[in-house]
Amino acid sequence: MPRFAAIYTYPWDLADEGVDAALDRIAGVAQQTEVQMATSYHISTYFLPHNPKRQIYFGEDGMVLFQPEAARYQRRRIRPRVSELVNGPHYYSALVDAIRNRGLRYGAWMVYAYNHHLARTYPDCAKQDALGNLSRAQLCVGNQETRAYFRTLTQEVLERFRPDSMFLESLSYLPFSYGFMNPKVFMEITPRDQYLLGLCFCQHCVIAASRSGMDSLQFREAVAKHLRASLPLNPTPELKVPVDQAWRDTAFDSRLAHYLATRTTTATRLYEEMTDLCHRHGTKTVDFAPDNEPVTGLNPERVIEVGDRFCLGEPEDARRWKAKWPKKEFLWSAEPPDTTPELAGRCRAALAAGADGFTFYNYGLLREENLRHIGDALKRL
Repeated sequence: MPRFAAIYTYPWDLADEGVDAALDRIAGVAQQTEVQMATSYHISTYFLPHNPKRQIYFGEDGMVLFQPEAARYQRRRIRPRVSELVNGPHYYSALVDAIRNRGLRYGAWMVYAYNHHLARTYPDCAKQDALGNLSRAQLCVGNQETRAYFRTLTQEVLERFRPDSMFLESLSYLPFSYGFMNPKVFMEITPRDQYLLGLCFCQHCVIAASRSGMDSLQFREAVAKHLRASLPLNPTPELKVPVDQAWRDTAFDSRLAHYLATRTTTATRLYEEMTDLCHRHGTKTVDFAPDNEPVTGLNPERVIEVGDRFCLGEPEDARRWKAKWPKKEFLWSAEPPDTTPELAGRCRAALAAGADGFTFYNYGLLREENLRHIGDALKRL
């Protein structure tokens, strides 16, 4: 057996089925060693095949899945929204206790900047594009109120639930279309225009860039002018080229590169702060392996350097990452299409490439048959 096999889940998966029955499936059928349970989450509509109470669940648009301690947020501009499913102060902690009593590790699954409810409720904390549009799905990680809320929320989860690991989802800037709901985008937008639409030009990001020595207001207007002229036109083949490093380095007389460097400083410092907070509580961090595309504002080298565990999209990816970072843990993340009788071969390939273990998505979203495939595959390793 690998030393790490974690399955993602939502608290309602365990509460609705009965925590003992759910953990029987997780530990016994699926052979897992850790449960990554959501603490804060974004809107979704769920098909939950084996849930006895809500096989179809229309979720809430941004909530925490435990009862926060109100005193922690008294000085915070942003306050958490508690899910309607949280039926008391011990709803979440009782599930954590049950996980640990079963001999499993508990991981906290945290969603940060992707939050429709908070972006709508606190528009001054939301991301803003060059055209002045406020996002209704994304908070800005350069906003000081947003950062303070993330620190408080993370501190509370670490102190109260003492997770063995914490998945830091969307702790960064996010792409333009991330979080679109029922999008009506029928005309093509070029990759480069989408990239520009994904940049945040709220007052916090503009001020940060100005402090680095650029005229960020003038740059924002240059981007807006470009978009106002470009978006009404059908893209020609020459304009459908991808975003690449050469374009990022030279666009807008290299002002784009300057602005991106400021974003990298802003987002990476927050990420480093959150990982340090986790480490001070004895908690390992988990995240997707970063790429070199700076749309998130994260410096990939710094993310790898300060983080602990990183999830990979393909089994063979472990070879490349492990060669460069041998002391870090890399996990192949199996998605629902992977949970077939052929899963064992994919798992063996990941281990042969140097993977340290696996994550599986997602307990409540899989059928019982898929959970059996996961358990059978792990038994055969």
